[in-house]
This record gives sequence, structure tokens and C-alpha cells, in this order.
Amino acid sequence: LKMLGEKLCGPGVSSQSTITWDQFSKEATASSPKNNSFSFWTWIDGILLLIQEHLLQLWGKRLIMGFVTRKNEQRLLKRKRAGTFLLRFSESISSGGITFTWVDFKNDGSPEFQSVEPYTRKELECLSLPDIIRDYQLFANEVVPENPLLYLYPDTPRDEALGSYYKERQKVSTTEQRKYLNRRLIRVSTQPGETQMTDVNELLPISKELVADELQN
Repeated sequence: LKMLGEKLCGPGVSSQSTITWDQFSKEATASSPKNNSFSFWTWIDGILLLIQEHLLQLWGKRLIMGFVTRKNEQRLLKRKRAGTFLLRFSESISSGGITFTWVDFKNDGSPEFQSVEPYTRKELECLSLPDIIRDYQLFANEVVPENPLLYLYPDTPRDEALGSYYKERQKVSTTEQRKYLNRRLIRVSTQPGETQMTDVNELLPISKELVADELQN
């Protein structure tokens, strides 16, 4: 609720804060991207549609953290073991989007947070979120890819949390699968609000089947 309040009223929100109908339904939210402003109603309506059409079971089982700011997700993840991830709704997509962020640790023990570009309703019509998470792979520097998503926050093994929602893998073309699995990686700075986009050719999420196809070609 605090995150929703800050999105409506800004960081100074309190239990006494109020808003007008125009602020709720027409004016850009306090945290809207400068180049893509939209109202709170537009944003929340997009998320409700996303849940209703593609995420209802996961939401009902409380597997989606949902409404959490980037600053708070870092606070939640930094004390967890490497590979812990959470699912949250995008703040920058007006039509509704969901992304996952996970934590890893550098050699000096400091946490490093990484996210991917959000998935929208259009993409989730082709691949379900549990299947995307199951097949997510990082492929970099000719290294054999691995799935970095190991534990759904707070500490449930990925397959234990999501396994009952996996669908049987279907044979699809490499091109079609790349279209929905490839995601530009976002390295999230430990400083709130800072992100760094990794070149799509350097680091791609990619399924094991796609890796096999690449090695054969």
C-alpha cells in the first residue's frame, strides 16, 4: 500500500494524504517516466487486466510480490542467498507489465541486482510466466548458460513454487521462441533509480533448446 500511495502522492505520502479525482484518473502519477507519463488509473487498470488474463493463479497463491519499488526490492533481496528472485509489476508500462529481479553477489560480498525488461499481456499470450521463468537462461562469453532464478522470495525453490504451473514444452521455431524469451538485461545499481542496460549481444536470456540449436548451426 505504501508503494501505491507514493505513486499517487509522491514520497511524502501519509495516512492523511488525499488526492482529487483528476489526480487519480487523469494526471500523470508522481513516479511516471518523464517520456511516458500516464495516470494512476491507466496504470492500475493495465495491471488488473494483466492479472485477470495471465496471472490470476499466481496472484491468488501470493507468488507475486507485485507492488514494490526498486529501492524496497533491493532491501528485501540483499540479505537473501544468490539466485533469490521476486516478481513485481513494472512502474513504467501503462498497459501492465511484470518483471523479475534477482540478487547475486560479487567477489567482495556486495550484492548485485539484475532485472529484465517487463513482459506484457501480448507476450504472455504466447508464453506463460512460469514457463518463461523455468526456461530463462543467461548466455554470455561462450559460457554454458545457467538459470540464475533459483529461489522465489523469500526462499522457496523455483520448481517447488512454480512447478505445478509449468506446461509441457512444445516444439516451436527458434525464431519464435527467441522473440519472447530474449530480454535485454538491466543491471540495477545499488543506488536507487539508477540502471544500466547491458548490450543485448553480450548477455541474453535463452533456453537450453535455443543453445543447442546455436551450437548445431
